[in-house]
Amino acid sequence: MYSLVLIFFALVFLVIATTTDMKSREIPNWLIAFFLVFGFAFKLIFGLVSKQPNLIYALLLSLAVTFAVFFLLWEFGVIAGGDLKLFLVLAVLTPDIALPFGLPLFLFSVFVFVVALFMSLPWLLIYSMYFIIKNNLYMAPIQGMLKRKSLLSLLNSVLVVFLLSLVFLLFGAATPVIVFVFAFVFSFIVFKIRNKKVFYIVLLLAYAVMLYLLLSMSLFSFSIVYLLLEAILFVVVFSFLRSAYSSVKEKLLVYEKQVTELEEGDLLVYSYYYDNNKLELVKPTFINKVKRLLNSSYYPSLKVDSSKSCGLSKEEIDFLKGLYEHNLIDCKIYLRKTQAFAPAVLLGYILTIML
Repeated sequence: MYSLVLIFFALVFLVIATTTDMKSREIPNWLIAFFLVFGFAFKLIFGLVSKQPNLIYALLLSLAVTFAVFFLLWEFGVIAGGDLKLFLVLAVLTPDIALPFGLPLFLFSVFVFVVALFMSLPWLLIYSMYFIIKNNLYMAPIQGMLKRKSLLSLLNSVLVVFLLSLVFLLFGAATPVIVFVFAFVFSFIVFKIRNKKVFYIVLLLAYAVMLYLLLSMSLFSFSIVYLLLEAILFVVVFSFLRSAYSSVKEKLLVYEKQVTELEEGDLLVYSYYYDNNKLELVKPTFINKVKRLLNSSYYPSLKVDSSKSCGLSKEEIDFLKGLYEHNLIDCKIYLRKTQAFAPAVLLGYILTIML
């Protein structure tokens, strides 16, 4: 009964949040506050009445861990501020259920977030395909794939994916987690090599080692040809879907505005770094932030942070207008529209409860 009450109110909260998020791209603070207070009060009273202080300890631990994890995600621009508050509500409404893979219950909100990320991908692709068909943009994904940069990226992806397929073939009896970690780390390192000569040298050496091991273990056969074809098919399909999404992304989520028309709360596409009379526009990705934090150039030169969910402040607007007056930027500023994430969270919550 305890868990059923929490699940019921969590679903009510997520349905309302999904509706408002899809309509206005924001979740009302009154909705967050109501369910935060309700969840906290319900667990506190239930724990005291049933003489189960462990429920209160679990509540406080879940809140602390959820806030720490999602505050970092918000700080790095991965989620918006509204999403942080949404997952805090899920933390206080966490039911007493077993999570998959034996995960501790205080990671409930984090697990729902991970599942929601996977649930959002099909939705974005479906919506992208719908937009392409509706606006007769059938050739846009293909044209995007046929660009020289895209073709080179496709070739590199095939080479890496096929190499990782050989790793799976060679270490088929190994622990899947070990193979996955190796594959992820290796592919991450390889794709971050900026010098193409070094990139291909690393791949060539890796292929030489793999082929030697396959031959020495008598695993080399015509099945490797089929493995290569599967790798090519996988990368081509993935590249097409990525190109389909990219071809409509700017039309869906990016728009232009004059500097003189900027308003408080507008969300920029780029962050503006200004130091020693040098201006730099950078997309606020996780990797870019980590690089700048490591070389101590993040906070000193950051003048306009586009990863902030609250958008532009009056001071930042004045700074951009000053840049325009000194001919350092163009009159047009690229702004981004927010994406409704609550629907994916609702689906992720339902799937988590069903697992």
